[in-house]
Amino acid sequence: EKGFFMMCEGGKIDWACHANDAATVIHETIALSEAVQVAIDFAAEHPEETLIIVTGDHETGGMSIGFAG
Repeated sequence: EKGFFMMCEGGKIDWACHANDAATVIHETIALSEAVQVAIDFAAEHPEETLIIVTGDHETGGMSIGFAG
């Protein structure tokens, strides 16, 4: 009745990018996408009382293929 706030973070994506761990980046990005889909499904049932915001707090551009030195 009072409502709620929920925040989900895909924080593992960040450290996997910094570690150049492509497999983990892919798996964690898929997991975040699935979490967002749950929110979208909830919003479809409660369209007048649901706001979904998806954003990144910074870019992790260190990921590279090959020599990154």
